[in-house]
Amino acid sequence: MMGNTLFFMIAFIAASTNANFAWSSAGSREDHKFPIFPTFPTFPHFPKLNFPPFPSFPPFPTFPNLPSVVIPSKHDLINNDNPNFSGILVSSSSSSSLGPDGKVRKSGGTTVFTNDGGVVKEYSIGDNPPDLSVSKK
Repeated sequence: MMGNTLFFMIAFIAASTNANFAWSSAGSREDHKFPIFPTFPTFPHFPKLNFPPFPSFPPFPTFPNLPSVVIPSKHDLINNDNPNFSGILVSSSSSSSLGPDGKVRKSGGTTVFTNDGGVVKEYSIGDNPPDLSVSKK
């Protein structure tokens, strides 16, 4: 693209300088005819390049099938009596609504369950924490 632009700029300059200021208003221009623009010589063609064939890549190894990850439920966390088990479950909620007085009311909270060796504890904070109560079997 740059080569084409450069070619047209050079051709414009060459044609302008060969015009002998034909656009001046002084007299007849019969004696100053535009010269014929010379033809460009034919340029040699770029030689054909023969490259050796590109080596092929070895096949990409396939990934092994991985077992699916099992995420324990809150029942699994709370009902596990194993003394070597430690687990934590966190759930939070947040909401906002427009009250009858036109003000935004925000509510929400967080509930945390912990199981440390079969000892289950529940912590709740906020004005409306999510209900995660699950009875132990």
